[in-house]
Amino acid sequence: MKEYYISGLNEREKYVAFIKYVLPISDAFSVVYFRYKEEEKYSETVSKVKRNLETFKIYEKLTNEWPSTITLNEFGHLYLYTLYRCTDETESILLSVDNMWEWDYDKYPMDLCFFKNGYSFFYSSAHENDAFICTDSEKAVSDLRKLGLKLEFLREREQSDLFYDEKSLSSIETKGK
Repeated sequence: MKEYYISGLNEREKYVAFIKYVLPISDAFSVVYFRYKEEEKYSETVSKVKRNLETFKIYEKLTNEWPSTITLNEFGHLYLYTLYRCTDETESILLSVDNMWEWDYDKYPMDLCFFKNGYSFFYSSAHENDAFICTDSEKAVSDLRKLGLKLEFLREREQSDLFYDEKSLSSIETKGK
């Protein structure tokens, strides 16, 4: 499987086109709700996103690892990894931000990622302004470039090296598209 670095998701028009392209081909997506250990609650905008996505939630867990990140978390902060079904209704919520890099603390949940068949084929690290896609489909690469995105081939990856989340498989039957 080929891994590509994606540029252009910082622009509203390209971000919107990307979400409209990737959402229908995905089974699930994830974000991470971050809080410093001394904080009692999330920001108002993070709480609103969390409420709006609640009915699409597959599951959530406190963790130090998600598709784009493994953190040592030596300060004991809270990272709530949450997986959601992809549906037509979630599109408007995902498009409520202006670009991919807004998926970051403290205004929004962090690090939007998409899954297909349990594997995270798209992953981002918003605070690093990094986004990656893994695919062997030349058509997908061509389609994304037609959206105005720049894809730079990085390396070959084994599918088994991608972040796998078995629970995202359960979303296939319950997508509700």
